[in-house]
Amino acid sequence: GVVMRPEKARPGPEVPLTTIDKLVGELGLERVDFIKMDIEGCEGRALRGMLGLLRRHRPVILSEFGPQMLMAMSDITPEAYLQQLRSPGYDLFIVEKDSPGTFTRASDGEILARFKADGAMTHLDLLALPQDRRAD
Repeated sequence: GVVMRPEKARPGPEVPLTTIDKLVGELGLERVDFIKMDIEGCEGRALRGMLGLLRRHRPVILSEFGPQMLMAMSDITPEAYLQQLRSPGYDLFIVEKDSPGTFTRASDGEILARFKADGAMTHLDLLALPQDRRAD
């Protein structure tokens, strides 16, 4: 299998990788409703490997968004990651850490501004909801 070892990665064991699209096919999953990504900046790489799944299954996504880690580990700008996350027809919401269960719909500019407003912040949690799926 493919092994990922970004140049800036810390030393550690090599881990075989696959794409989510390939894994869903191998497992024969009929439905994927929810994906959580908290993979220390590799969210951009993971997202690129699940575009087919996003189009077919339309899952809700909870993603960590850490601009510095995204650039270091996924070689993607924060702006490009947000655009890629929206591109299959998703709306983005900031998960409010100070108010559990509260989500604020936000544009890419608002997400970036929120991150920059707190210089000590390392990441935001984002909820991506498909525009064509309604909660029951």
